[in-house]
Amino acid sequence: MRYPILFCLLFIGILGSCKNKLLIKAGITKGDVNEKLIDTSGRTIAKRIGCPSSFSRIPASEESFTAYLRNLPLKPSDEDVLLFDGRSKRVFVHCGVIDMPLRNKDLQQCADSGMRLYAEYLYANKQYNKITFNFTNGQPCAYVNYAEGKRIQFNGNTANWVQKAKKDYGYDTFQDYLDLVYTYAGSFSLSEELKKVAIDSIQPGDLFIHPGFPGHVVIVMDVCKNDSTGERLFLMAQGFTPAQEIEILINLDEGKINPWYSIQHDLIASPQFNFNGDELYRWE
Repeated sequence: MRYPILFCLLFIGILGSCKNKLLIKAGITKGDVNEKLIDTSGRTIAKRIGCPSSFSRIPASEESFTAYLRNLPLKPSDEDVLLFDGRSKRVFVHCGVIDMPLRNKDLQQCADSGMRLYAEYLYANKQYNKITFNFTNGQPCAYVNYAEGKRIQFNGNTANWVQKAKKDYGYDTFQDYLDLVYTYAGSFSLSEELKKVAIDSIQPGDLFIHPGFPGHVVIVMDVCKNDSTGERLFLMAQGFTPAQEIEILINLDEGKINPWYSIQHDLIASPQFNFNGDELYRWE
């Protein structure tokens, strides 16, 4: 039986795309990126990743979370993602790695990376009272309690704050607080804590969350908009398991806009996990 040429070409294309994803998930090969949109000398997202033709970044004030994400420092473009123990991840699905210190602990994974970026933004702006995350049991864990010297003491499924240390708002203690959050919060607690939003309103800082044990979380790092049609594209970043540096993801399925992603799909296919379009959440 002969297949029409168009069907054969389509099948080969699909097969090639699937094979590429499988190989990348196994860490065997490297995903390509649209080099026309990448300036390898750029050391921030705003300077490294350009917008496709007819698109421009959505406006943002200097003090906003959007501006903070766009201007996070990136490692040199030829450097790989490192795991918490210093080894190379060797799964090349990134076009940038956020230059942010990672502790030698297998804690900062996917949901944790989203929480860290938001917490780092609030900490940098001294909005300490806003730094709080819920544990999986729903109990809030506020940074100011930890900074004031209180520590969590567990009694069954209940956690109580007990005075144990001196007041300390320093960065190392802030990281100790985040380690506590990473241990007892995750994709499920984030999905319960945050509000769902429509994908056509997507903005930097939003999270795609597939809650579960395990689930997965990626953070929206930037958004650009078509000046005439209003269509939005977005960039994503992720942490992963085991704990790793935060990487800016490429798009394996849409070469012309890669590394940007389109909201015009029911399925958001990141290199290592697929999300439904209705799994978008926002900090309140």
